[in-house]
Amino acid sequence: DTCARVLAPWPCSVMTTASALRGVFVVSPHPRRPGLAARRTRVCRHGSHVVHASLLRSSPELPGDVRWEATLGSKDVRIAIPLPSNTDRGDITVKIQPDKLTVTLNGVDVLDGDLPSPVDLDGSYWEKEDGTLFVVLEKQRLAPAWEFLLETDLPPPGDTTVTKTVFFDIDINGESAGRITFGLFGKHVPKTTENFRALCCGDFLANTKHDAPLRFKDSCFHRIVPGVALTGGDFTKANGKGGVSIYGDTFADEAFGISHDEPFLLSMANAGPDTNGSQFLITTAPAPRLDNKHVVFGKVLSGFDVVRKMEAFGTPEGKPRAQVAIAECGELGDGETETAAETETARGVVVP
Repeated sequence: DTCARVLAPWPCSVMTTASALRGVFVVSPHPRRPGLAARRTRVCRHGSHVVHASLLRSSPELPGDVRWEATLGSKDVRIAIPLPSNTDRGDITVKIQPDKLTVTLNGVDVLDGDLPSPVDLDGSYWEKEDGTLFVVLEKQRLAPAWEFLLETDLPPPGDTTVTKTVFFDIDINGESAGRITFGLFGKHVPKTTENFRALCCGDFLANTKHDAPLRFKDSCFHRIVPGVALTGGDFTKANGKGGVSIYGDTFADEAFGISHDEPFLLSMANAGPDTNGSQFLITTAPAPRLDNKHVVFGKVLSGFDVVRKMEAFGTPEGKPRAQVAIAECGELGDGETETAAETETARGVVVP
């Protein structure tokens, strides 16, 4: 887990100018400042606990950008903090906890927040060279690698404006279960949403390489894990190893910036970076471990009860206990969300 552990208080290492160059550690309590709680957060899961972890946030009073680097094959992470002119060592206080870093200049926090994973206090230190403060943190473990350390490392927030609405009519073991409607975030990821919309509508009916129509209709949900997600969209092999996009076998991750922080989000399933095809997932609980690895491109607008019905046929290992299939799918025009209930009734589905 790459998220900072904040389940219990830790002792804190304080390095001041009374320390030698590499620091003498003084253990003291360091309570979390409540005023910082409003900053942008990530939601991280540790076992049954959900933890809100802030990345490092720098002060605009610094004369330049804070930069950091991690050496390949090393546990060390080096942070370079530009200092105002005429800053003396006596003006600097660096406090390190296993999960948190605070840098103070003349009593004012200029860098503060949580660390992605615990660090070793004995191997962490700071030093001042000319107009730059260098903080070296030694991670307790080589893995996982730190992808993000500063808030400015995060992708920009995504636009969740719904631009298109599509639907699935779901059958479970051949019986109608109801309709799910999805809103697609076309302003955030237009290429990804167009792929999904076109596969709902069957706009691309043939492909010379794959012996299957490019459409979700009659395909199944091949993986259902209760409390995690429902995965479908493999209309070529029906086992999670197939599928194809309207652009070719795969296409690149278009944009991140929307967190998997709630159930009923629509996100791309993949086999690693830039391997998006036709497979997708519907979250049934917050799944922050998917952030910045899977592209969120929509959300469920209605049919939440249908999603829960489908989820009930899942297993911990993901193999469904029933045939959960997309009997029909397509796009809804403006004002059609309500009239979709009439179509459900025509198919013999009782709509609440």
